[in-house]
Amino acid sequence: MRRTLSAVLLLLALAGAGCAQNRIVYAQSGVQVQPPQYPSYQGSYTNGAIPSAWLPLYQRLRADGLDGPDLPALFASMGMPSQDPMGRKIKELYTKAFAPKPKPTPPSSKPTTPARPKPLVYPGVITAENVEKCRAFLEANKPAFDYAERTFGVPRQISVSLLFVETRLGTFLGKEKAFYTLASMASSRRPEAISTYVAQLPGSTAADRQNW
Repeated sequence: MRRTLSAVLLLLALAGAGCAQNRIVYAQSGVQVQPPQYPSYQGSYTNGAIPSAWLPLYQRLRADGLDGPDLPALFASMGMPSQDPMGRKIKELYTKAFAPKPKPTPPSSKPTTPARPKPLVYPGVITAENVEKCRAFLEANKPAFDYAERTFGVPRQISVSLLFVETRLGTFLGKEKAFYTLASMASSRRPEAISTYVAQLPGSTAADRQNW
């Protein structure tokens, strides 16, 4: 549970969810409270216990007050940061920004049928079967959703929807641990951190694109 909380806290730090003010805002009630205070890590984290590649991120989290008791152990258990999470996102955004745009198709003289509007949801996600799965999951984990909604003000319907889309209600957790993926992304603050991906991007050495 504590390791899961550490991963969630890291996600909140990256999203800027009130960490700069060191507070949590309850979405429904508007009540502001101080976050839980964890004992600061008193050991030496410069003696190799935490790999040097993670130290800047760990120190940033400490400065934001996110220094749970399991945080040093989590960082110490990981190898080097992965370039993949941020590299894939930058590659996709870069391609969208700089790839040649397709030539417009000349208008056809033949009458065309009106295009159907695009669906607002992913096909196959909102189905009667999946709705029932979410309802059953809410019922089976009612105390946890009661606590989460009371503490953070997020309606349980939203929480369970996110859990379904991201993890299929815990049945698919991905190939990498969430903490490692998020920490790797948070450590990738300059192009050098994802050099393998940057080298594959055409024209990436141009000054304007480096600035982008």
